[in-house]
Amino acid sequence: MAANAILETLNALQAMKEDDLLQAGKMSEEKITIADPPRSWIHRVENDFILGYDIDTPALWDAYVRGENILLVGDTSTGKSSLAYHLLDEANEPVRVKNRETYKKNLVKLKKGCKVENLLPYTPIPYEVSYLACGINTRIESVIGTLKFQATEQGRMPYIVYGALIDAWVNGKTLIIDEMDLAPAELWGEVHQFLDGRTTDTIIHVNGPEHIHKDPRFRVIATANTFGNGENQMDFAGTQLLNTAFLNRFTYKIELNYLKPEKEVEAIMLRNSAAFEDAVKSMVDVANKVRTSKKQGVLTRGLSTRVLLAWTRECLAREKRLAGKAGNVRINLTRYWHDVVIPSAQNTYLVGNPDADVVKSYLEIL
Repeated sequence: MAANAILETLNALQAMKEDDLLQAGKMSEEKITIADPPRSWIHRVENDFILGYDIDTPALWDAYVRGENILLVGDTSTGKSSLAYHLLDEANEPVRVKNRETYKKNLVKLKKGCKVENLLPYTPIPYEVSYLACGINTRIESVIGTLKFQATEQGRMPYIVYGALIDAWVNGKTLIIDEMDLAPAELWGEVHQFLDGRTTDTIIHVNGPEHIHKDPRFRVIATANTFGNGENQMDFAGTQLLNTAFLNRFTYKIELNYLKPEKEVEAIMLRNSAAFEDAVKSMVDVANKVRTSKKQGVLTRGLSTRVLLAWTRECLAREKRLAGKAGNVRINLTRYWHDVVIPSAQNTYLVGNPDADVVKSYLEIL
């Protein structure tokens, strides 16, 4: 039930006579829809995120709670951003639970005829996100802040818009730096004091000097395809060699690999429940063979989880087209694999790939 609808209901009930209100209290509890906090208070979260990594997740959580600067490194589509938002989601969950419990208690009071001043006494989500997407054109204004002007009765008046880092530092948000190693290396030299863990007060110069104070809830989680040492630049063009003094401020570094096969199958099935599980297992098996060959230097490209998800969607769409031609009869698994999976992989995802024949051979031997 939307917040506006609940408030309208509350106003209507308050206008009732006392006996009508008591009658309303006989409503079945099961028919009441519990409202969650407004979406504007909930950050973007990977709701179907699955923890299937070979990392010590409790230790990572402890590092986040302590306020360590965290760097998540890994291949494309290994879940770096998902893991960052998962930590943020875990930090906010106790508040969400409390909000739901308070709402239920107030709803019961209302049904019993008790006066409730506010049916929705929500506590705002305490750990919000400040997001910074990096690229070669990322400038210090998007990190520290910039000066803008607005029209007023007194004329054009200046005002400061904080960059992502200062917004998080001052307002106690979790700063997520996405693809950190794509930003120009010299940019990060201007943010050392905000990441050293010691500085609590400083001055920034955007429209003259401004004193700012660090909120203790400030956290930093960065994602990157490299550790900033100039490695893997053949695979990830545009990544920068980062300054050691800057990298030293990330005291907790984790390298992520792809999900374990069973977890990757689970994640794909969760988003594409209509898929054949046996076929998805075979697709994941192929992907892992391709990834192993890439590490050994046999192939130049791998198959990411993101590609597997797209591959599965294409398979389902192709299956629907084939089934339509066959008179809406669901095709069996053997035909599904040979008529749908292999052709869709070759035609859709391996066109132009110099390794296409090698990957196709993996598909055909399954």
